[in-house]
Amino acid sequence: MQADQRYWLELPRFTDDDSSQKAQWQDAVLERMKIAWQGAMNDQDQAVLREAIANGLRRILPEDVVTVQYWPNASIANAIVHVTAAEFVQDDDRNVVPLIDMPYATRPITEVFEAEHLGAGVEARYLTPVEGEPGLLLGGVNYLFANDFGYIAVGMEPTLPALLGVAIESLRELVRSIRVIDDPDNAWQRCAADLSGVLSRGEQWPDTLVQGTTTIEEKM
Repeated sequence: MQADQRYWLELPRFTDDDSSQKAQWQDAVLERMKIAWQGAMNDQDQAVLREAIANGLRRILPEDVVTVQYWPNASIANAIVHVTAAEFVQDDDRNVVPLIDMPYATRPITEVFEAEHLGAGVEARYLTPVEGEPGLLLGGVNYLFANDFGYIAVGMEPTLPALLGVAIESLRELVRSIRVIDDPDNAWQRCAADLSGVLSRGEQWPDTLVQGTTTIEEKM
């Protein structure tokens, strides 16, 4: 996967025994951010950014192949993206669209997404209400590429819709860059996704749908 380093930070895994190494890595990242901010970073910004970087490390999931953090230029706003991949085993549940069981503010938008190296997958964009915060919505986007051998999934954690709108094209470039390597048996074949099949699944959305909200299409 090729990520534009102006916007994407790969989050390494550290163990409890790597505390000194982790601190050095965080210091190095913060120094690069200071250069990018061109002197506009104050002490309060530094404290917020350091905690955001630390939070990114805490968000790494055991199943992640890669975890990256999106940073717009000179901004404390950021978003976490998880990349997972696995071979299918017998009796595995195989999803058609990359959506999970969560409340949606309106019907998610699912579209076939083409990637040069992976083939055709599905992009799913959604809005979800924030529990206990009436009227507050977060936006997210997931990608799924699957064939008879296995799958590759990419998901941006729910974030402010405005940040998702800023990040979406850079995220799409990142997804399009993914390729499968070290595959001497050519087990991974190009994926195929039928848009008509995606739209005809009759998804069952939760009863707690929020009505009258702005769709993600209008946000992006």
